[in-house]
Amino acid sequence: MAGMRDTTKPFHWVHAAGVLVALAGIGIVVSMGQGGASDDAASAENPLIHWRDAGHDWLVVLERDAGEVAVYDAADGRPLRRLGAAQGVAGAERMVREGPWLVLLGREGGDVRWINLAQQVQAGALAAR
Repeated sequence: MAGMRDTTKPFHWVHAAGVLVALAGIGIVVSMGQGGASDDAASAENPLIHWRDAGHDWLVVLERDAGEVAVYDAADGRPLRRLGAAQGVAGAERMVREGPWLVLLGREGGDVRWINLAQQVQAGALAAR
């Protein structure tokens, strides 16, 4: 009777459950360790967003020390616009893109500012002419 399970020895569900609990515990510990490390790493460096959509190919850099967001042409590195305190950038710790919006977040997400980046870059280009 090859291929048949030996039914004379009971399957120990307790052992299988113990292994599953141990694996789940290891997964939780590893994920907690990675979350903390990535948060520390993200806060230690200046964030960069590569902004691509119809007609735009930009690199957006949050410069925390200067309290500014710098927007560069991704193709040639040419600076396009610097946003500062007048545009509500001061105090921003993180930034994310949400559709056409650049969302700036203060410490622990307490202060949130939404900026239409295309309008800001266009306004800067018009002012420079």
